[in-house]
Amino acid sequence: MCSQSYEFFQRFRKKLVSSLESEHGEYERWKGDALIRSNFHIDPEELKLSQWAKLYAQATWLEKWKLENQAEILSSLFGKE
Repeated sequence: MCSQSYEFFQRFRKKLVSSLESEHGEYERWKGDALIRSNFHIDPEELKLSQWAKLYAQATWLEKWKLENQAEILSSLFGKE
């Protein structure tokens, strides 16, 4: 992994851990659990926090990628760019 990617992942993981420890953390955990289940078919309750954070980051990237592709397809279908 290149150093920029590694640094980004480390910053993301720190933010994620701090948000999970906040009062809204349980809600964030539920959203993350749902993303992990739907994208990887893994029970997130059995994961270590570092594994959970890695899969959560990957799942959010996948969701963003899917939505961008869907928007591009819809745009080309309906002729708006």
